[in-house]
Amino acid sequence: MSACGEPALYPGAATAGSGSGACDWWVAEIDGDRRIAFGYVNLGDDQNAEWGYMDLTELRGIAIRLPSGLPLVVERDLGWTPTRFANLR
Repeated sequence: MSACGEPALYPGAATAGSGSGACDWWVAEIDGDRRIAFGYVNLGDDQNAEWGYMDLTELRGIAIRLPSGLPLVVERDLGWTPTRFANLR
């Protein structure tokens, strides 16, 4: 178990959700020492969504400027309740 509450790399249940608008990153496993995670990423296109590794430092630094000028950043869902991937909607 990491300090963030997610399981260490390789146990296998989705435990954390982050999002930015239509994009979602579901962290299944995490290596807090190396700041990498394995999980499911959907960047707004279900046909191209995939499982893979993500750099948590890079993910935290994503910031998008909307046409309105407002910033859109990736936020960690602190109210997330751990669940199995099959139960995600």
